[in-house]
Amino acid sequence: MVSLRALILSISFSFTSNANANVDTIRKAAVAMTLSIVLLHSVFVFVTFNKNPIEHALYFL
Repeated sequence: MVSLRALILSISFSFTSNANANVDTIRKAAVAMTLSIVLLHSVFVFVTFNKNPIEHALYFL
């Protein structure tokens, strides 16, 4: 997730000529992308391992 955030930040910086004026926009984009990734992951976990949460715990070990 950190590498995705760094990639988004580098793309945002490359498309902005004045990075200092757009720090808030870049930060909002990074936070929104991180929250969407977390939300998609939680939905995936809920749908996939809804019947057996122990299997979900063992899957990540």
